[in-house]
Amino acid sequence: GLYYEETTEPALGHRITICDSKTPTCTEIGWNAYESCSRCGYNTYIEIPALGHKYDNGTITTQPTCTGTGVKTYTCANGCAGRTEVLPALGHDYDDGKITIQPTCTDGGVRTITCEHGCGYVYMEEVGPLGHDYDNGTITTQPTCTEKGVKTFTCEHGCGDFYTEEVSALGHKYDNGQVTTQPTCTEKGIKTYNCANGCAGKTEEVPALGHNFDNGVVTTQPTCTEKGVKTFTCQRECGEFYTVEMDAIGHKYDAGTITTQPTCTETGIKTFICANGCAGKTEVVPALGHEEIQHPAKAPTCTQNGWYAYVTCRNCEYTTYEEIPALGHDIVSHIAKEPTCTEKGWYAYETCSRCSYSTYVERPALGHDYDNGVVTTLPTCTEVGVKTFTCKRECIDFYTEDMPALGHDYDDGVITTQPTCTTKGVKTYTCANGCEGY
Repeated sequence: GLYYEETTEPALGHRITICDSKTPTCTEIGWNAYESCSRCGYNTYIEIPALGHKYDNGTITTQPTCTGTGVKTYTCANGCAGRTEVLPALGHDYDDGKITIQPTCTDGGVRTITCEHGCGYVYMEEVGPLGHDYDNGTITTQPTCTEKGVKTFTCEHGCGDFYTEEVSALGHKYDNGQVTTQPTCTEKGIKTYNCANGCAGKTEEVPALGHNFDNGVVTTQPTCTEKGVKTFTCQRECGEFYTVEMDAIGHKYDAGTITTQPTCTETGIKTFICANGCAGKTEVVPALGHEEIQHPAKAPTCTQNGWYAYVTCRNCEYTTYEEIPALGHDIVSHIAKEPTCTEKGWYAYETCSRCSYSTYVERPALGHDYDNGVVTTLPTCTEVGVKTFTCKRECIDFYTEDMPALGHDYDDGVITTQPTCTTKGVKTYTCANGCEGY
């Protein structure tokens, strides 16, 4: 049978060397004491990271001034050398300044500005002139309706400077006026206006009123065919009047009423009444005539009647309809067929050669009725078997199924060659299913 061999030799063990420890510093790593093997890469080395600097908050050792830098010193708690950093010069810190020479309306002054750090540094800057600050002005010459006045503006700083502006003339301020001479229909009147500012007033013409005619009165009534007269009179009692001819009213017929209804074959009558009271009128309403509806022909079938193409009237009973009787079925007989495993059958039935009439009833296919199967090829440890299933209806149909391979069933094995210090041994395994082992 098949077999394989195994060989085992003991390990050598490490050849140990002891390595000393090293303490880490702020910038260099350290390690603990550890072991290493001179024959392989084995070791117990564990690295200790560099401590890094641990500076305090620092102390100013040289104070900065307005123009000179200072120094700040930091000390490391881990015992290494510290570090220093430069502090920038403070720069001057000036006050808001004081006016040492006062400005006037037209001349500038001086402001002196001093450093508050006590370094004694000062500088001066110009202060612009104040400029004139004029009051709201006083009327020194009063204006009239047609003459301008004068307003004078004076500087409040006491420098004596001033300027003047013109004040517009007041203009007339007339009242709404009063009619001092009344106008008539044909003559003008006069209206007088007084000025509130004390000057002479003014007058203006009031236009003639013109005639004020009323809305007129019908003095001769118009009829449907004859004209009338309307008279208009002035309401101011001046005696003036005029007349206007009024058109004949004309007939005012209603929409009319059908007094005799028309039919498809006979005329009707429509009567119109005049709202103005004259005699009305009549009109002939034409016969309606047939409103034909065309109907297509329909061929008769085995079970339903047909008809020829015909016409009907939508409004009356007029029709040209003529019926065609149903044909009846034209029977064809069919023999029965028995169903098989794969094909459907049917009972004896009848159909019609002209229509879809049928007494057909289908019998479904029986389907295969397979037995429980017979093993036709036995499976082995490594190869599949075959099982065959056959239809019991003798239609000779069959199908097959694979049977899974059994697989090996090995025992626990027997050492058939013993191993030595330098040579491998052999262990042999046997399969219970009768195939070759290994």
